[in-house]
Amino acid sequence: MTRDETKALFKIIVAYYHDFPVKPERIDAWQDILADTDYATALMNLRRHVKSSPRMPTLYDLIDESQTITINGAAYENAESAEYKGPPIESQIYGLKRYLEDVKSETSEVALRSIEATKLEIKRLERKLKNG
Repeated sequence: MTRDETKALFKIIVAYYHDFPVKPERIDAWQDILADTDYATALMNLRRHVKSSPRMPTLYDLIDESQTITINGAAYENAESAEYKGPPIESQIYGLKRYLEDVKSETSEVALRSIEATKLEIKRLERKLKNG
């Protein structure tokens, strides 16, 4: 994740948690840890955290990849952790479609690139499923 993506993530966190402290030193410290984390994964984990917890997110809440899968740079919910249980390719398609639903309202350039990558991955998996 880039510093600009970390700053964008902080803006989203502040929208949900008004008391979240934002200082240049904190952005730098978090970016150092988030550098190896994909922005889409961190954003999806933040959304999951906001829906499930009233407390401010920690770095771990954003980088925990156990609940997400990243394909071609696009993160989506691990279908095994969702309610759908099915064959592997169908599970991947289901997870990708759920991810698209989660980011529909996001209008950042990073999110738009992630959406396009996810759509391409869905098409690839559907072709693979069709061709056996």
